[in-house]
Amino acid sequence: MAWHHQTPCLFFLGFLLLILCCTVMIAANPIPIQPHPQPHFPSYNDNQGLPTGWVIVIFIIDFFLDTLLLYAGVLLLGRFTLLSPHHVSDMPKTKFFSAVLIISLIGLCSEWILGSTVWGLFLTLCFIFLSFLFVSRYIFRFTWINASYLGGFATIINLLIWIVLFLV
Repeated sequence: MAWHHQTPCLFFLGFLLLILCCTVMIAANPIPIQPHPQPHFPSYNDNQGLPTGWVIVIFIIDFFLDTLLLYAGVLLLGRFTLLSPHHVSDMPKTKFFSAVLIISLIGLCSEWILGSTVWGLFLTLCFIFLSFLFVSRYIFRFTWINASYLGGFATIINLLIWIVLFLV
């Protein structure tokens, strides 16, 4: 099946995954940002911390969202004729998912460690941008311009998701 025939199906599945992930994350609100309107919300100062199960669930959701971000970014680069989508779709899946794993680990660790303040979240956005930039450049072999476009796209989408999560 050709890549352009799969595009509507991928967008629909991505949209459903985004709605599911946003619903779960808004209901759970797992990132401990203070002040929080819930009176018994666990924070870093509490002895109990976040349960391991939540961290695993958040990592899995983040992994799939990063996969969706990479595919959407590559499709946008292809739409503006900056990159052929076959450049990513033809690469070995182990290489692709290893790159997504690196991006997810950097993003989740930086959110977890630095995400307790607003300035820490801005620093986290820098780490997200840099992780997409360097993975796109050195693993996917994009040009610096395309890698920076993909990093900027991922950073903007992360910022929009955080706005939805924190303001809802």
